[in-house]
Amino acid sequence: MTQSPERPSILLILTLGLAAAFPLAAAEPGWIPIGPDEGQEVQSLAALPGSPGRVAVAGYSGVFRTDDGTRWELLNVQGLPFGESGTLYAPAVPGGSLFFAVGPSEVILQPEDDPFPQPEAWKLFESGDAGTTWRVVNESSGPLAVSDLDPKRLYLATVHGIETSRDGGETWTPVAPEPLESLKGSAFLEIPDLEMAPSDPDTVYILLKLAGDHGFPDDVVLLRSRDGAATWELVEGPQFQPPIGVRRVAVDDLAIDPLDADTLYLALSEGVFRSTDGGATWESRSDGLPFYLTNSDRDTIYPVGSLFLDREEPALLYAAIRHSERSPGGVYRSADGGASWSPANTGLQLPTSVNDLAFDPDDSRVLYAATSSGVFRSADRGDSWATTPGRLPTPVRSVAVDPASPAKLFAGTYDSRLFTTEEGGRPWRRTARELPI
Repeated sequence: MTQSPERPSILLILTLGLAAAFPLAAAEPGWIPIGPDEGQEVQSLAALPGSPGRVAVAGYSGVFRTDDGTRWELLNVQGLPFGESGTLYAPAVPGGSLFFAVGPSEVILQPEDDPFPQPEAWKLFESGDAGTTWRVVNESSGPLAVSDLDPKRLYLATVHGIETSRDGGETWTPVAPEPLESLKGSAFLEIPDLEMAPSDPDTVYILLKLAGDHGFPDDVVLLRSRDGAATWELVEGPQFQPPIGVRRVAVDDLAIDPLDADTLYLALSEGVFRSTDGGATWESRSDGLPFYLTNSDRDTIYPVGSLFLDREEPALLYAAIRHSERSPGGVYRSADGGASWSPANTGLQLPTSVNDLAFDPDDSRVLYAATSSGVFRSADRGDSWATTPGRLPTPVRSVAVDPASPAKLFAGTYDSRLFTTEEGGRPWRRTARELPI
């Protein structure tokens, strides 16, 4: 899961079926298992702004909602399909609609000369009453961008292309960016991310991966619109020769400065890069980040999993680092827009993979780290960390703060279970264990 500091209500938990890789143990007293037990996998979770404690969870058995974790309500009764996975998108402000995109979080564009059928269930659903009832607002699905400033402004990437809506999904306008159309047929095109600038809903970026016959990404490029999708520009991302056998697809992360729509950060296996002109030019921002050599010590790999920007001080960045045989993991921090990085691991139990970071929506000095050693809290922007009371039974994949009640936390583990706590992790309590199936 990545919780966006710019969009704190959008939470994504990725469960990769890795429970067998970790020993299972009982949770210590204080934790509340509120999500599914083993076997009921969770795809995504959305905390609903304006409703403290109310969350919606999408799993293979359906979409569920709870107000306090003790009772779960199945939401598939009114309009949602059964047995389909997808991603929940919650509004950043109270009063906006809840969206459920059925299908994968990344899409591959259909070649015009060799179309392949989209599964019938891949549709975009909308609920205007926090999930009680649902309706189809688009017959296709894929990555969705919802404006922080105007929740009715939407951009959707599908296997057919890009569509936009200015009325919350009531009507859609297909947009055919000329640069995108020119690339069709010349390369394998994948859209892993679609991002709207938090400060300007008219500025939108589409991250594209192009691959040749060998099936590995050759280039990362961006499409950019600064006028609400009326016109588009192709702005090339950093150009590299990918290391042999290393797939960039697993490590790409695009982050937009919450105050400046032209400042972008891109994390690749080759490092972190920044653009201050909307993607037209890029500069390396990897000085001080950990790296290792592979392929007979010929290629440099940076194990950066995700980037996080402080919403109040956008030049303050955090990088979540993965643990491996060649990397101890941890958190790295930059106070100068990525020009230099230093470890911010005091109190963390290294070696450990930092899988997610979450910010307190009322105080960006307070952040939480989901790691393979548990959940840790920092009250000083990462200068020091302390473990939250009680230990989860498995490594923690995700952590999230309820935007309506910052003292309430959610944690997702690799064995697909959800936990919650009050008072910022002091202490964790036990209540209902599993979702209804």
